[in-house]
Amino acid sequence: MSPIETYLEHSEGAGLQHVALMSEDIFKTLREMRKKSGVGGFELRSVKSFGILVDRDDQGTLLQIFTKPIGDRPTIFLEIIQRVGCMLKDEEGKEYQKGGWGEFGKGNVSELFKSILEYEKTLETRRTA
Repeated sequence: MSPIETYLEHSEGAGLQHVALMSEDIFKTLREMRKKSGVGGFELRSVKSFGILVDRDDQGTLLQIFTKPIGDRPTIFLEIIQRVGCMLKDEEGKEYQKGGWGEFGKGNVSELFKSILEYEKTLETRRTA
């Protein structure tokens, strides 16, 4: 079963799958969430020890991490994301970050799907035990 099929089954139809939280400093955000959160489901491990996924192209870098589902079912999870670079200039020469993600994170999505599939296997093991 695909992660999308699992989500639809457990949420009994369409609904909110994840919430993306934009961060100016993803490492600080993760440290604070880890310290303050009483919410279950957080398994925050840096770029190696924090478990942050990194994707780059010629315009910048995307830092991204996903939590395991935060409830009692494999439905909603959180994404923390920081974009570095991808700057444009307006008519007055003021820099701003380009909107949207374009091709950014494409490799990270496949990593997300792999981790969801691994998590689903642990759920199946618990159900059959």
